Amino acid sequence: MSTAPVAPHHDDEPTRGTPFTPIVVRSLADLPVPRATSPVGAPGSTGRRLRLVDDFGPVHTELSALPDPALWLRGVAVAVFEASTGARQVTQVMRFCSPEVYDSVVRRSGRAARRGGITRRPVRLRSVHACALPGHSSVVEACAVIDDHRRVRVLALRLEGLDGRWLVTACEMG
Repeated sequence: MSTAPVAPHHDDEPTRGTPFTPIVVRSLADLPVPRATSPVGAPGSTGRRLRLVDDFGPVHTELSALPDPALWLRGVAVAVFEASTGARQVTQVMRFCSPEVYDSVVRRSGRAARRGGITRRPVRLRSVHACALPGHSSVVEACAVIDDHRRVRVLALRLEGLDGRWLVTACEMG
């Protein structure tokens, strides 16, 4: 396939609306194809490498590029607790949780609805503690103590910095 012809535009023709912009269509055969290079650091390598399909997965984010985990957890811990007890819609915490954690919150919410233990009273967050794991540049383990007016409960959470945001990858409630 070659370049498609474009109709000429003369200045003496009247134009209506937006001006005419020619579109050039090229064949894929005209585009340069990158060649595979030797691995970075190998003799004769150029220091460049091809991006593979595996490079499109989640990317860990350094702690310095993420918000303070204790402050972020103050809102998310209450939301996860309320969702798991049925006081909040579970879909509200979907964006903060990994698929495994979200499934466990959905199961807990369903059990709470069947038991009839749904409370609409606001819970009180007593304390939040977070610490970075040594040796990991984007992992924080945290706990939150929550008072739901019947019992004092604790949430143990593992947060991972992925794609520039925190994600709850493990959650235990006691």
